[in-house]
Amino acid sequence: MVCLAEILTHMTQDLVVNSGRNLIIEQMLIYFLQAVQIDDILRIQARIIHHTRRSAIIDYDIYHGHQIVSKANVTVKIN
Repeated sequence: MVCLAEILTHMTQDLVVNSGRNLIIEQMLIYFLQAVQIDDILRIQARIIHHTRRSAIIDYDIYHGHQIVSKANVTVKIN
């Protein structure tokens, strides 16, 4: 079982093109809006809100079916 924070960390690393640079997650905010069961299949939708050569902000929406169950916001520093 993989926790949501680990999944969001890997997705953030894949989304932010780092061209061999290090990514440091400065802040990760996860808001749980509804409870889900362990075997439920979730869909994660990502949006890059802000991206510069030094930082990025990514917003995530997590859905179960058509209902949003969680939101997350990740701020990344690029070295």
